[in-house]
Amino acid sequence: MNPKETTEVTQFIRRMRDEGGYTILLVEYKMNLVGEISDRVIVLDYGQKIAEGAYQDVVDDEGISVFVVEQNANVALSVADRGYVLQTGEVVLSGAAEELLPTKR
Repeated sequence: MNPKETTEVTQFIRRMRDEGGYTILLVEYKMNLVGEISDRVIVLDYGQKIAEGAYQDVVDDEGISVFVVEQNANVALSVADRGYVLQTGEVVLSGAAEELLPTKR
């Protein structure tokens, strides 16, 4: 989805949850989006539940690693501790996320 579509879908999900009282099951790889609209999350690793709880509690758990797949590297690196930048399937850059942000290089 492009940014406009993501915003529209996010607003729709919030409206369904808040006004309609619906429980929403969302499967999403954009962790920033998950964090914005979820009260609780479940993290699966090869189909096994490895964490459950409030988004921030799960993200803050030192035993949990979250793989952020994001086309916008700045967004991914702003929420990550460590980053790997791939180009055509090959790691072309890696290191501490704060060092990989363009403003830091």
